[in-house]
Amino acid sequence: KLTSGDLEPIPFERHQIRGSSAGPMQVDALERLITRVDEKGGNTKAMKKQLLIQAIRSKDLPKTEQLIEKLKGEGYLIGSGVSALLFELYTINNKIDEAKKVYDQIKAEDAEFSFDDSKTIKFVLALVENDRFDEAITFLETHKRENVPENTNYTYNNACWRILNFLAEKGDVAALNK
Repeated sequence: KLTSGDLEPIPFERHQIRGSSAGPMQVDALERLITRVDEKGGNTKAMKKQLLIQAIRSKDLPKTEQLIEKLKGEGYLIGSGVSALLFELYTINNKIDEAKKVYDQIKAEDAEFSFDDSKTIKFVLALVENDRFDEAITFLETHKRENVPENTNYTYNNACWRILNFLAEKGDVAALNK
């Protein structure tokens, strides 16, 4: 019967799958879930970490800052990995001083912690775009990699070109040659 010409195709119905296999939950959905679990007296520490990560990844700076203040008020400690994401969020939003504070905090907690190349070059780009070229050079010199991979990702290459283009458009030949 399966090879019969009388078969009619029907649309495949996808059911919404809940949980980690369906992808990350949205910030508001996580907040509601945490509220429900708190009301029942459950442990929400891991959920709060996930909520903070999702808020950072959504690039909603005011919401993230509000959440950080709330979590710090509850005695929640933010680890180096989440702080690195926060560093990148501040960098993307041109909050150089806040990013620098987060960077200093990470280094104070773990001197061996190193940022990936994308976060480093994004911070350097933000410094250059805010006319803090000397700080950018110093930051690059202190974060030199011994082995630079030949195949870097698009984000890294794009940021490098944006730095060079910014300096060229500004007409700063000395900075461009550095």
